[in-house]
Amino acid sequence: MRKKTVIGASVLLAAMALAACTPTATTSSSDTSSAGTTSESTTSSKRLEVEIVNKTIPAGSTFFDGCKPTIIYYDGDEQTDMTNYFNQVRYTINPVVGGTPDTSVNYDASDALPTGTYQVTITAKSRHADLEITVEPGDVTTASEGNGYKTVYSTDEDFSRLALGQADSSLGTLGVGNFPSTGTPKVLVVPVIFKGMETATGNKGAYSDSEIDIIRRAYIGGDSNASDEDKTAWESLKTYYEKSSYGKLSLDAFVTDQFVYEKSANSLDPNKAAETQDIASAAFNWFKTTYPEEAQHISDYDANGDGYVDSINLIYKTTAEVNSSNPSELWWNFTSNMGLPAGTQANPTLHRYFWATYDFIYKPSYYPTDDYPVDAHVLVHEHGHAMGLSDYYSYDTNSTGGKDEAPAGCADMMDMNVGDHNAYSKMRFNWLRDNADDEGVNLMYVDGSNDDFTITLNSFADEGDVLLVRNTTTDPWNGTPYDEYLLFTYYTPTGVNEADSHGYAEWMQYNEATGTTGAGNGGPYRHAGVQVFHVDARTAVEHADLKANGTIDESTATYEYTDEVPTKATTVNGKYTSAATFITDNTPSRSSKIVDGKLVGGGDAEIEAILSSGDDGFRSSSYANLMGIQSNLFGTEEYANEKEFDSKEMYGGYTYSNFMAWRYFENELVWNDGSTLNWTISVESQTDTSATLHLVNNDAIGK
Repeated sequence: MRKKTVIGASVLLAAMALAACTPTATTSSSDTSSAGTTSESTTSSKRLEVEIVNKTIPAGSTFFDGCKPTIIYYDGDEQTDMTNYFNQVRYTINPVVGGTPDTSVNYDASDALPTGTYQVTITAKSRHADLEITVEPGDVTTASEGNGYKTVYSTDEDFSRLALGQADSSLGTLGVGNFPSTGTPKVLVVPVIFKGMETATGNKGAYSDSEIDIIRRAYIGGDSNASDEDKTAWESLKTYYEKSSYGKLSLDAFVTDQFVYEKSANSLDPNKAAETQDIASAAFNWFKTTYPEEAQHISDYDANGDGYVDSINLIYKTTAEVNSSNPSELWWNFTSNMGLPAGTQANPTLHRYFWATYDFIYKPSYYPTDDYPVDAHVLVHEHGHAMGLSDYYSYDTNSTGGKDEAPAGCADMMDMNVGDHNAYSKMRFNWLRDNADDEGVNLMYVDGSNDDFTITLNSFADEGDVLLVRNTTTDPWNGTPYDEYLLFTYYTPTGVNEADSHGYAEWMQYNEATGTTGAGNGGPYRHAGVQVFHVDARTAVEHADLKANGTIDESTATYEYTDEVPTKATTVNGKYTSAATFITDNTPSRSSKIVDGKLVGGGDAEIEAILSSGDDGFRSSSYANLMGIQSNLFGTEEYANEKEFDSKEMYGGYTYSNFMAWRYFENELVWNDGSTLNWTISVESQTDTSATLHLVNNDAIGK
């Protein structure tokens, strides 16, 4: 039997059902309050015995995580512990009304239960056990600072030093040289054409004044409500990041006239992305010569003082043939590094650059009724890379060229280029509030100071509320974005989510196989709901001995996870310890983990969307069908009915529990780092702008 801690009296229940060939078979069980009591004798050799630690649990806890059952199947002298045979055990939980189970109301073992008496039927291998449990009102309070949670502010030492925009940060996907994530940094934007295109017009010719204006609008124009001289169909890069960052980032851009590269487009190797580095260098030198007054203030383009131009963006038109469904290495959109040594802030060198086609900015087919069909979605996504974020979709393909998963759930700016950035991304940017009265991410973490409480989350898009949860009993949060934890936010179709929640054209017509059918909702969710992400952003450090010449002896190298997340390597008494290395990724073939001190493949996802149903539907080749589907989110039936949701829009559940989420973890109830979450979190109520969550500490039940 599974080892467990029994607090107070335990309840032992046994159920027996005779073989189907015995027409008079009955089912019986015993219910005793003393630990270690055996089940009553039966004439059957096949039966279930169920032991629970807690017969009485507080409201808001679940049967599985609160009562803590142990389920043993007996076949003669052989016994099997089926407690964790999740696919083979069925639970039916009905409230008892007037002494009779109300079978019209059904709960599962993963559902948070309201007060009352319940009959629980557990079925496995055609045998079942019946028992009663009681759910009593808990000592629930309303959380406040230091009473259920603590708040982290942007001035926190770890968040300040680990922000991706810091000059020495190497934790981003492209290493050092990230674009600043706060303040008023400046982007250099150069429209590029190639030799022979100067006198031509149209899509494969020189840039017209109106096309330069389109680029300007895409970077520093207004949103869809702006005046005509600044208006875009959606957002500009500037307005998006001002809204998404709660005003923490207000970038500017200098858009030049067109630059003519000295080579023709057709003379370049389409399978050599590095061609863009020569183009970037030539464009930068041209800029300094052509705009000497602007170049005198070149230090403005190195806002974090790391000796690198924060970002140069090259927006190209080409005469080369481009297959958008199967693009070449060169004729596509990407963010990369130059690989040059750093200069000084007074004379910075090129490093981070963005290369994209003009066709991805000017989208009359996406916005056919708009006078200014400027589409900044790709700019916003790629700028996330410039600031250090990786793609949250998987690059891995199967034998047919398709993809088998989308861990982050599609509806995110760094996944399928729609909606807002998620809370994890914003934590890494350090878009946290400076103080309680400031705007920004309101990061609250459960600290174990209260075992039974409610907390209200306001709209994440509008107010920035985030609740971080992990084990508070034996392995608390390390206080940085680089740990394993859950993030709870209240998604609303407002702010930068609003337009995309009605469907973004690229995904409304998307299908990986045929290119004709839309992907789910075609954007983020249409209605409000609680969104849950599991993050595994643990970092690793390498330890090794140094050779006599001071170099690292790799034969002695070992790796370990670190809660300290050092940003610099150290050497002490001939021992080397590296700076923290980021090792997880949403592309499985790129994700690593540590096994017996070695860094190996097979790591878990960096960030994964948790579906309220508990089904891991984004780990299948049909993941696109779930994009922005309301049943992914957590919420109450009462709110859905009040808002008159369609049947297909109903929430998949209202409770996050260990039992509900077992499919998401390699070790089922145990997290990747070996800890087990000690909290059950359920949605108690919600409005259009906020949701109230109820949290119960499972480790405190029965104490």
